[in-house]
Amino acid sequence: MDIWEIDEKLPNGLHDALIHNISIDYVQRELKFDMEIHVGDPEAPTEAEREAYKNARLKLKGFHYCVIEPPDQNYPFLKKEPLWIDLGNMEKLRSSSKVTLPDNIPEDAFTFRIFVVDWNSFIYVSATEAEFSWI
Repeated sequence: MDIWEIDEKLPNGLHDALIHNISIDYVQRELKFDMEIHVGDPEAPTEAEREAYKNARLKLKGFHYCVIEPPDQNYPFLKKEPLWIDLGNMEKLRSSSKVTLPDNIPEDAFTFRIFVVDWNSFIYVSATEAEFSWI
């Protein structure tokens, strides 16, 4: 499974998800994102139902890189809160990226970027397999 298949299966995709923790295992070539996924229904009658979140873990296996841009200094990046994010296609942004990313990624890999709203910056990732679980 890739990140786009997971994104399509979630009620609101990874849009407005909240990252609590990122762990990188270089030996196993795995990334883990502990997060809250927005599962609310915008048409629900109560705010609690519209703004509902559920804990989850996104595991990326066979990762090639994870590049975390520094936060924009004009944003409140020092808050002790989860990171508010949105998923995006890397191919559309490759030419506008502030960082130079490798081009020699294997054909079976997928690449994507995560926009960190609270930082006004991106996390860039390439991996070969994605797993998702509710926790």
